[in-house]
Amino acid sequence: MLNRDVTSHKHLIDVILDQFLALPTVPLNLPMPADKCAVDFGEAWSRSLLSLCENSAVLRSLCRDCALHKK
Repeated sequence: MLNRDVTSHKHLIDVILDQFLALPTVPLNLPMPADKCAVDFGEAWSRSLLSLCENSAVLRSLCRDCALHKK
């Protein structure tokens, strides 16, 4: 396990993070589930998450970072 408090580990962590940041991002493009129960669950889960953080600074920050509106 890497530990940021160990100097040699910190350098390795920084290299790994630099590599991740250099990678291009691609959309996930997952298909909608065919099972109605799975669709209903996903929609309910999404609504509940949005309602939990509707006024949250975290949600506003994520939306800002992704250039999205919270709706």
